[in-house]
Amino acid sequence: MPAPAPSTSFGPASCPGAPINPTKVVTGQLKVTGNAGPDVRLTGRAKRHGRGVIFGDTLHGDTATFVAQVIGAVSRTLPANGPVELLIVKDGLPFRSEVVTSDGFRLPFTVTEHGRYRLQVQQGPFLQTISSPIYFEPRRPRHPRRGGDRGRD
Repeated sequence: MPAPAPSTSFGPASCPGAPINPTKVVTGQLKVTGNAGPDVRLTGRAKRHGRGVIFGDTLHGDTATFVAQVIGAVSRTLPANGPVELLIVKDGLPFRSEVVTSDGFRLPFTVTEHGRYRLQVQQGPFLQTISSPIYFEPRRPRHPRRGGDRGRD
């Protein structure tokens, strides 16, 4: 087997050697300005859903509560470029916007509209960081248990 090209990424331990298309990676964030740019985190939880989710996960329910975090946005950006703005993007369109006021900025929000929710950090016209989405979908229908009536009258 030939040696991989230096830019090739490989799959998880369950499929060693499997190439990953970098445009298809579904979890994480892209820092346009490099490693020094602001970090983002997005966590979500549905009502009556015990497990929290992160980038790339799917959340099922009627209502979801998210917490968006921007870390290092004030100290890692140039003040001359203007205020740092957090955009919450739903299905590719701006859903909500807030000015980031600290290096440990947190923004909780609740939604009832299903869709793909992701974060984007901008400073003036300059894109700083963009995240993968969390998919918020309707609750799955419950399936009846097997062996229910079994033909009894």
